[in-house]
Amino acid sequence: MEMDVSNLKVAQPKTYTAANAATTKEETAETAGVVSTDADAATFEADGGHSYTSATRTGYTIDTETVEKLKSELQERMANLVQQMLGKQVTQSNILEAIQEGKFSEEDIEQAKKDTAEDGYWGVEQTSDRMVKFALALTGGDPDKLDSMIEAFEKGYSEAEKQWGGELPELTQRTREATLKKFQDLKDKNEQNASANAQASAQGVLENAVQKAAEEA
Repeated sequence: MEMDVSNLKVAQPKTYTAANAATTKEETAETAGVVSTDADAATFEADGGHSYTSATRTGYTIDTETVEKLKSELQERMANLVQQMLGKQVTQSNILEAIQEGKFSEEDIEQAKKDTAEDGYWGVEQTSDRMVKFALALTGGDPDKLDSMIEAFEKGYSEAEKQWGGELPELTQRTREATLKKFQDLKDKNEQNASANAQASAQGVLENAVQKAAEEA
């Protein structure tokens, strides 16, 4: 399944924190669609103090709105999941522990089955789509950053295995495969586009050279 990224928005690179996110439509409108000419790295500090750095080139800017939205949505979903199942407040640091130690009701289990179905929020397709969308938002869709995003994904997967305490469930393994395939599909599409552009340019060079040669004959 090819992911449609045509609706991704872009914003001017800047140091980002949840506290200084745009709070008005006017402020958001001022930054949306601005193309950066800064080749340096842009750093983001998201919830929990984690820093995210992604090099930007002319024509590619980091979509701060999507980055923040996906991060906030994930944290809220996980916290609500545990709170509903266990009936207690949790923090980002003890979410995994709470899930692993929790005792779930039949209602909880049925909801989990729906959420992890093929078309569910935690299903393979939606989860892999969100991870690819996050990577594209963080890089502004820069094709030259795809390899670094794939490396970051694999690093994150390994870290998740450590936090989980071993091999991740089969659903998560299939999500990894789907995510990597979507990254590869994007790389293939970018290569095809580059090849088409190169061929078109070569044809233009040829025709221009022939016209000059004919005029000089």
